[in-house]
Amino acid sequence: MSDENQETSQINIVGQNVFVGESHHVHAQQPGLGDQQSKDVRLQKAADEVKKHQLDKLNDELVFRGFDINQTSVPIIHPPLMDRYKQCIFDFDKLLTDVKKMKFLALIGPPGCGKTTMSKRLVMSGKYFMLFMRCTDLGYKFQLTLRQLLIDFPFKDVDKEIRDDAFEWMTKNQGKCVIVFDGYDQADWSLNKEKPLDASYDTPLSVQQLVANLCCKKFLSKAMIIFTTRPHSILSLPSELQPESKVDIRPLSTENIKNLLQLLAGEKFEELWKTLTLNSPQLLDFCHNPLYLQLIIYAGLFGGMDKLISLTQAFQAVLDGLKYSDHTKGYDLKDLVRPLGKVAYDGMVSESAVFTAADLAKEGLKDVHVQDFLVKAIGNVFFPTRKLFEGDSVFRFTHQPFQDIFAATYISKFLPHEEFSQIVPTVVQEDHWSMVRRFLCGLLLSNSNDGDFITPATSQIPHCSTSTMQSSVEAS
Repeated sequence: MSDENQETSQINIVGQNVFVGESHHVHAQQPGLGDQQSKDVRLQKAADEVKKHQLDKLNDELVFRGFDINQTSVPIIHPPLMDRYKQCIFDFDKLLTDVKKMKFLALIGPPGCGKTTMSKRLVMSGKYFMLFMRCTDLGYKFQLTLRQLLIDFPFKDVDKEIRDDAFEWMTKNQGKCVIVFDGYDQADWSLNKEKPLDASYDTPLSVQQLVANLCCKKFLSKAMIIFTTRPHSILSLPSELQPESKVDIRPLSTENIKNLLQLLAGEKFEELWKTLTLNSPQLLDFCHNPLYLQLIIYAGLFGGMDKLISLTQAFQAVLDGLKYSDHTKGYDLKDLVRPLGKVAYDGMVSESAVFTAADLAKEGLKDVHVQDFLVKAIGNVFFPTRKLFEGDSVFRFTHQPFQDIFAATYISKFLPHEEFSQIVPTVVQEDHWSMVRRFLCGLLLSNSNDGDFITPATSQIPHCSTSTMQSSVEAS
């Protein structure tokens, strides 16, 4: 049953709208005013409890990693936003005030631009009942209900009665609800072939069908839905599932870059700023991206200013710095690059950002070896058909560029020449390989030993040659 049908099934009791027609909304007798008010209070408390659990989960995630600084002193810098349809620029606070006007919004931008951080801070603002859902955590291979997707599985530690009441509160207060689906471009499911489907909240459906019904307002029609994703994933959505508004996250301003540099680099700020502006201006462009800014600072401080030549070398300096990590002591990182690169490469080929413990084991890896790069996801925890001793751990890279750099490293150093020739057209032409492409240019052309095989491999592709790759390596 769609929202349109559900709303025609409402009755009015002493000025209060009450849903009927679903198992958890049916009442044997109509409650009086006092009973209704008491129930409203109970439902509100349940919603507040779930909201508190959501905020507690996100509170520890909005920090800078790898820097010994007072986290509370980090300025919250929101890059400006630009509405693609209206071609107008607006700020973070306006996004909050416009929530009631826009029912399906996409925050889009390249990896590391701040999509996830901004959406988390949007949730942390506390102005609405907001749910933050990582698409990589939604890899359920079985059908489930909307309540299981939004409430039961993400908040399994909350009492069942509270979860029941919280979901009922959502159905009665849809206009106060905002649901964020973070990282749609990394999901191992797709909406490309989905169509709206009439169904009730209690109908078990696939994850993609549930999300499609939310996007096209078959479910929770008054709620706000936000996707964060890279642009290419939105372009392929069916017309009925296209966002009402697409909002670009704009780069950090030069002033904001300097503010963050001063905070994170401390007494090394002047030397780092001079290196970037005079010696490595090509890297300064990347500093407008918050993630790359952090990596460049880390590479300069701990790898040496001489590492600040290209983004690829900055990444390599960060990886080299991990030899001092408590997780990798006694383990040669050179032995990690090839197997983890193979995992990353296989994920790029299959367009997956989620990996199982079996994927790691196949390459001889254990989770303790990769915890600087991968984090556990929760998507398989509820598989009802899990085999004995199969394990339930699934993993994703801490950020997409880490998968990109490991995949590029594997291609450049370990992929057989014949397979390289076969994969190059895909790498060059498909959008989701864009950052792998940049890193690959830098890695191949920084190693003169690879020159003899770059030319024959790339010459098979129109407009792609060693000379054209050379033109892009300065930025890579």
